[in-house]
Amino acid sequence: CLMRCSRTRLTDPSQFIKSAWIRPEDLPVYEAMGYTTFKLLERGIPSAELLRRVKAYSERRFEGNLAELLLSYGFKEPVRKESRWMLRHFWKPSQVSPLRLKPMTDLARLQGWLSPLAESPIRIDASRIPDTFLDGFRARDCASLDCRTCGYCEGIAAQAVSISPGYRAEVLTKYDEMDEAMATGGLWGV
Repeated sequence: CLMRCSRTRLTDPSQFIKSAWIRPEDLPVYEAMGYTTFKLLERGIPSAELLRRVKAYSERRFEGNLAELLLSYGFKEPVRKESRWMLRHFWKPSQVSPLRLKPMTDLARLQGWLSPLAESPIRIDASRIPDTFLDGFRARDCASLDCRTCGYCEGIAAQAVSISPGYRAEVLTKYDEMDEAMATGGLWGV
């Protein structure tokens, strides 16, 4: 699901706006509804990223690239995994030829899943999301609307979300290669 969601967001940046997340500035709205617990991160996130997120949410404001608070990959420092994590979860030579995993590991590296990225190729500019962001959802019933007809999230994404074109093209090409390898059985040596 991580691969599918990541690919979908690259082809449709409005998915970054539509996904389940809360801006630090909007915490009081959710607390007023009775929420008291908020998930800030995924397992294995680097300590520096954890501190950045805790700071932003405890101060209830963040200026900069919201992708740095929301994504579970693409960090500027290495993600430390427990010893032999890769072997335990991905080394299945009887099921998948290790040599055939190269397109998958290339894709993971490009997106920052396995190694750090110097700069985030995905940017969600916090300053371009209106202060009245949540009011736009109160004014409409998303469950009964057609997203393409509504256009609220697409409009916000058009102003706030940017993705490096070279990065997008390279990663989407890798996704196509992965799809081909899975569909033809090439990943499994068929």
